[in-house]
Amino acid sequence: SSSMMISVEEELYYRQACMDWLNVPAEVVEESKQCPSFRKWLEGNTDSAQHWRRFFSLHGGLAPMLRPIAGNLPPPPTTTTTSNHNN
Repeated sequence: SSSMMISVEEELYYRQACMDWLNVPAEVVEESKQCPSFRKWLEGNTDSAQHWRRFFSLHGGLAPMLRPIAGNLPPPPTTTTTSNHNN
């Protein structure tokens, strides 16, 4: 997915932009992008919808902009250790 290509710096910038522009945490913005009723609202002609569209035009559009959370990542490869646990 494209979210794998987002750097930590980009994510921090995006998180700050969400608060600065929208006064909403980035997680809420990301959830909103997935919501059909939000997308329908976004097409409207209200001042708020225009403000959000302006934000999206400057900050990656409707693409995911947060790195995957640790819980969604595959487990790290297991390494075989030679430690003796029978002490």
